[in-house]
Amino acid sequence: MKIKHILILLLALATLIIACGAGPQKTSRRGARRSVTATMRKRGKATGRRTRAAKRRASRRKIKAAAKKQKPSKEKGEAPVISNMVKAEDKQYVAEKLKASLQPAGVDQLMTLVDDYNSAAAPYLTADFSKKVAPTYDVGKITEAQSKKGMAYPNTNCRITTYLLLKNDMNISDNTPVDGDLLFMDREALTRSKLLNEKEMADFMRLFSRVKTGGSKNPAEQGKVMASFLSKMQFPKNAAMVSVVLHDNLDGNCLFIGHVGVLVKDGDGYLFVEKISFEEPYQAIKFKTKEACYRYLKNKFKDYTDPQVAPPFIMENNRYVG
Repeated sequence: MKIKHILILLLALATLIIACGAGPQKTSRRGARRSVTATMRKRGKATGRRTRAAKRRASRRKIKAAAKKQKPSKEKGEAPVISNMVKAEDKQYVAEKLKASLQPAGVDQLMTLVDDYNSAAAPYLTADFSKKVAPTYDVGKITEAQSKKGMAYPNTNCRITTYLLLKNDMNISDNTPVDGDLLFMDREALTRSKLLNEKEMADFMRLFSRVKTGGSKNPAEQGKVMASFLSKMQFPKNAAMVSVVLHDNLDGNCLFIGHVGVLVKDGDGYLFVEKISFEEPYQAIKFKTKEACYRYLKNKFKDYTDPQVAPPFIMENNRYVG
């Protein structure tokens, strides 16, 4: 019985060794290979996502930095005549000129935002049409004043200002491709303010979408790409959207409207309305010619230089103007 028991025990041990050794080893190697491959794929995908996200963040920072570098522009022989629309007569003048070219609802909506911004910022806004001096702004003091007073609306920017003025007088094709990756701050402000309905929000994202392009450093060539994209829009007959288009290649070559405003007739000259940035004020600027407005905008982005891309260029509606 003892010998029989020993033999049974040895057989059981041999079976256990075979089961825990040779057999599972092959399965383990296959499983290991599969596990490593799966891990590598996951890491590769995650790395790719992180890289793309990092490029997008860098692109946003670059465009935001360009906006902060905007410089007051001086026309040859005469500084532009600028108003922040703090004075009642200036605000009324601007509203009347805009309503002569655009539907009143959008103008009234914008003027509500102008009043809201100026209610806190007014002590630090010195520009009015009676002065022929380019203003400077203490953004820190303006932001502090807004924080203390509290605002009815969140701060807006140039794109939101422009769209509010033009939305009732233009048509945007539903087939326009949308890449709103760089519009996250615009979207947040619009969502908080509830200034637009669902369709208007969609049209806003289409109008200011990032546009894929090639690597040409020639602004005229890039202007053709932007003209093709903006040709999908039907712009107002009596007002123009004048924009500064930036070429960026941090996340693939693309074009993006970095700054924009609305230009309307003002007697023998023109009136340009803009919001400089989220933090900085609204401006209404009188120009004798359209070309003076183009030069003003071009000069604002003169420090936006990158030898790897085309320099900033100006579009009037869907037309490249330099």
